[in-house]
Amino acid sequence: MKQFQYIMRDDVLHAAFGIRVVRELTREKNLRFDSQAIADLRGIAANYFERSFA
Repeated sequence: MKQFQYIMRDDVLHAAFGIRVVRELTREKNLRFDSQAIADLRGIAANYFERSFA
């Protein structure tokens, strides 16, 4: 159980880091995503998590 907690903690830290990187890049490059692009990204993420944690 403890190993699972470490794995989950690491995954959360990696995800948080990735989110910060994307936010910083969009800010630096002044990128804007339309609602369809955001919906597509959410779908990709949902599919990934469904396969990874099923």
